[in-house]
Amino acid sequence: MKMLRWTLAFAALALLGGAAGASAQSPNGQALYLKFCKNCHGPAGGVPTPVMKAHLNPPALFDAAFLAKTDDARFMKSMQKGGEKMKPLEDKMTAAEMQAVMKYVRGFPKAGS
Repeated sequence: MKMLRWTLAFAALALLGGAAGASAQSPNGQALYLKFCKNCHGPAGGVPTPVMKAHLNPPALFDAAFLAKTDDARFMKSMQKGGEKMKPLEDKMTAAEMQAVMKYVRGFPKAGS
């Protein structure tokens, strides 16, 4: 009976350790971008399609000039609060997830650079 208790206690600790490790994992910026951003900004932040441009005219996130003039605080605020046509994402992503998206976008190969 004592051995069963130790086995159960060890199993519980292993499960708790696994859950803690999963929550400490960094958010996947690419997956979040594809889920929340690609429909307007394109699958890799490139030039919007003609349909997207006609409806939304979002900035091309590949554009080096756009990213150079957009500091991290402005980028985050745009995601949190939205913009002229962009819906806010603060109810859909945590700050850490938004930072992961920003890091992913800033890593795009830049047009015009």
